[in-house]
Amino acid sequence: MSSPFSGLYKNQKDYNTKKILNSNKIIDVARELGLSVGRTVIPCIKKENHVNQNGPPTMTFNLIKNTFRCWVCPNIGGNIIDLVMQVKNIDHDKALQYLSIRSDIKSYTERNNYFNEKTRKKINPDDREAIFRDFLNGLERNRGIDLIAFASTKGGTGKTLVVNNLAVIISLIARYIGKHRKSRPQTIELIDLDFGKPDQRLLLGIEPEHFIEDIFYQQHRNLTWKLLRQNTPAENLKFISSCPVRKSNSLYYLRKNEILYMMHNSDAKLKLADFGGGTDKDTLDFLGSIRSKVFVINSDRASVEAVFNLILSLLYYTMKQRFKGSSEAVNLVEKLRDCRRNGFTIDGLRDGFRRLDKKRTENSHLKQFYDNTVRPFKKELGIPAGIDGNPMFEMLNEDLLLLREKVNQVLFHGNGKNGGYTYAQKSSIYRTFTTIEQTVQELNSYSKRLKDMLETSLFGLIINKCDKEEADAVAGDLVKHISGVFSMRLSYLGDIPEEKALRNISNYQMPFTIFDPNHPVISHFSAITDKIIGLSKGSTARIIQEQKDHIDALEKQWANYAELAPAF
Repeated sequence: MSSPFSGLYKNQKDYNTKKILNSNKIIDVARELGLSVGRTVIPCIKKENHVNQNGPPTMTFNLIKNTFRCWVCPNIGGNIIDLVMQVKNIDHDKALQYLSIRSDIKSYTERNNYFNEKTRKKINPDDREAIFRDFLNGLERNRGIDLIAFASTKGGTGKTLVVNNLAVIISLIARYIGKHRKSRPQTIELIDLDFGKPDQRLLLGIEPEHFIEDIFYQQHRNLTWKLLRQNTPAENLKFISSCPVRKSNSLYYLRKNEILYMMHNSDAKLKLADFGGGTDKDTLDFLGSIRSKVFVINSDRASVEAVFNLILSLLYYTMKQRFKGSSEAVNLVEKLRDCRRNGFTIDGLRDGFRRLDKKRTENSHLKQFYDNTVRPFKKELGIPAGIDGNPMFEMLNEDLLLLREKVNQVLFHGNGKNGGYTYAQKSSIYRTFTTIEQTVQELNSYSKRLKDMLETSLFGLIINKCDKEEADAVAGDLVKHISGVFSMRLSYLGDIPEEKALRNISNYQMPFTIFDPNHPVISHFSAITDKIIGLSKGSTARIIQEQKDHIDALEKQWANYAELAPAF
């Protein structure tokens, strides 16, 4: 029998003992073994060793270290493996096998069978180039997406786990492409913006040296976005995190704008931002300023209804800001806020805005403004007059683009010897242009503003902890409902089933994709990645399969990182 408190067994070549120890809670294992465990102190499992067999309980469980000990018996104690061995009176190998089955962790032999030469399919060069092309062009096809916000309506949806694995998988794809094209792999950023509860650091097993808030509250350090980046064992995956302890209940709006600016201007090819659950003001401000948003929900009715309300909140919150100058427009927006009861939809809002636009056009003296201000200014700059009849808002916006281009030429390139502009002329031209621009913005139609807002919002949906049939049904109903009420497309990206192996994932202290890349659930993450990036079906799974050796090496590196993380 092994000695008590023996720690990790390192002589078992077929099992990753550390994973097994981290994936099983000693209290849960004790209960499954038949021990009557209420609290952390129970009677010893070997009562026969005690003189007073009915005396006070003497065996305790340490929930943090995941160990047990009898304070009377010198040979009763150790870790979870020791507990199984001593309760069931079995050897070490059988105890390991029991715990590996319990935690759904395959042995190295079982895992490597997945990658043996008979089952492993190589990606041929033609297919590889197609994958490269799809990856590099996929983001452009998705209208220039380089920042994706992930949000949930409440805690417990598994959003953090989803974002964590997608970020790792995308970094593996970028690394694979860089390697075969003999170029530096493109950087992927994982950004945890769950202020006050950033759990990505726990799933990564990495405690950041600096937090986002340090930029504002420790200005003497002169921190920049790149200095906030925390390296991970994956060379091209960078991690940025907010602080687990909030300094204030909400961020000053200028600081939110600064964070948005830094994220948008980061040189990373793709940034995945993980936001907290709920609809607090900070979350709405950020999500309203990010084009691409993915909602992670469960299949229960409360979660489905909550994501509908979150989309409605985002639209309502943004529209209130866009149309706050008009009480009539705001009144229409208020009707949309109550759409679940009154049946009001975006189509009704659009019709209302058209009526307001017509009323404003009739009273705005638009033709007088054009004839007295815009037309003479175009003539001064040498631009054809263009509009002969009554000008419309769309025509004015087109003219504004032409004027802006010409004014920029004058201001920055108008100093030639022939036909150059003096300082006074430039100043006059600039003042006239800003007056026209301001007037056009004031006259800009509500309908056009609404159209621009709807076209620049992209919504995606992932359903977690649910079987495929139920997930497809829930997603179909929700997609149809969003389209009917908001005239917007909600893209269903895929489902992730309920898996025992995904429970207590922070115990792994590394992404699950690295922890067990062969687990069937990884295929679901891969399929979602295909859709987000725009790869052909199955490409991501094949890329992960081809990087077996690299992932094995990453697993060891991540384990070393986790050992350096501060203990709780």
